[in-house]
Amino acid sequence: PGRDSASAFSLGHRPAMADWFWVRSVLYFAGELQRRHRFEWLMSYLDLVIELDPDFVEIYRWGGTALILRTNKVTLEDVRLANQILEQGATRFPDDWGLAHMAAANCSYYISKPSPQEKLELDACRRKFLQLAADRPSAPFYISLSLAALDEGDEEKYCALLIDSYLRTSSDPVLREQVERRMKSGMCTKTVDPSILRSYQKRFDAAWNAAYPYLEPDLFVHVHEIEPGPEQEESLNESR
Repeated sequence: PGRDSASAFSLGHRPAMADWFWVRSVLYFAGELQRRHRFEWLMSYLDLVIELDPDFVEIYRWGGTALILRTNKVTLEDVRLANQILEQGATRFPDDWGLAHMAAANCSYYISKPSPQEKLELDACRRKFLQLAADRPSAPFYISLSLAALDEGDEEKYCALLIDSYLRTSSDPVLREQVERRMKSGMCTKTVDPSILRSYQKRFDAAWNAAYPYLEPDLFVHVHEIEPGPEQEESLNESR
């Protein structure tokens, strides 16, 4: 149904109706992944759930990810659509830094060999959303570090900070596999080899548990340096 008719059918129970369509959207997305990969109704589902319950924060996070994961070759238009949803959420939730940070990551990971005009747009996108995230009161310190790295033109440091934040916030193994496979196309290509990511995660967990298990991971990264593994050193040497 359209947004107006869905609102009428809810009989005043808009969040409950939003939950129902949220479940339908997830099932629809999973079905399309297994069958046609067309996803022509995905944006309609997202718009419908947001219209019915704009305070359901997870629909923005999920939408900003699903619009990327629906294709094996992410285009700039995919990034624009995903970030449109994330920006709606960031506007609705002014204290949430994570939605804006997700949008900055979308502009960094996925676009392979952008044209000069696309590169300018992606760079502006990264700066816009990182600044938006950094301005939120609850934003962790590494957001400001990422913004400073961009201002300094240090893409390697920016990518390292971005990957580090991804490792600490992503726990779903299926989602991680899907995201990592697409991450190999963008500006951080040399930093995001999935085997290096998994190796870093293991070494991070081991070092954290051995040294400062009582600290939050977000603080631990600022008091303890994780030594690179042999495969990471090899990758960095090749990039030089």
